[in-house]
Amino acid sequence: MRSIVGQLFKAQKVFAKWVLYIALFFLVISSAGFGFIWAVAEQNSHEISNDAKEIFNILHNKDGISEDMKKELEGLVNGSDDISKIQIYNVRDIKKDGESYTSIFEYVENAKPNYQFERKIWAPKWLFALYPNGNGDSEWYVNMEVRYLDSIMGLVLLVGVAVYAALFTIWAIINAYHHRRLNIGWIIIFVLLNVLGYLIYKLVGIRGVSKTNSRYSY
Repeated sequence: MRSIVGQLFKAQKVFAKWVLYIALFFLVISSAGFGFIWAVAEQNSHEISNDAKEIFNILHNKDGISEDMKKELEGLVNGSDDISKIQIYNVRDIKKDGESYTSIFEYVENAKPNYQFERKIWAPKWLFALYPNGNGDSEWYVNMEVRYLDSIMGLVLLVGVAVYAALFTIWAIINAYHHRRLNIGWIIIFVLLNVLGYLIYKLVGIRGVSKTNSRYSY
């Protein structure tokens, strides 16, 4: 019986270690993934901003959009990894059909673009967002639909940290059970405070051992 109990106890300790290793693995991988996606998203954001400036350079001091300009704009969009659609509005006069609009944004919302170009980019719809551009006193206004990685970045970190927190809590509960100190209070502390909760648990245990030793010393 002692041999069987010892083997079970050893198996539980091995299981607990693997739970901790997997928890740390998820924490490291999610943190690294978050950092990588953040760097890529920053680079993409910089490129999108440069593309928007280039579009306004093409439109600068132009009254209309010629065929050559359309080719330039299409080439710019096709050369981007993140722009799926552009809509260009001439906002020299924000009046349409006799109606006056209080702002460029209201005009753009109701008007048809003077030029539009769209292409397919593989990505879920929820990754795309509108990137509006009004360049100061420019007579042109540009809407760009672009692919943002910010949503993935947050999702990777959230899932990774959530899995880590759950597994670390399980590991802490198993350890407390092995030391015969498990109760509902410690479970709540582990769930709410995670590593900090386990450090408190260890500190309380050390103090308890010290008090016991001091009693026996008398």
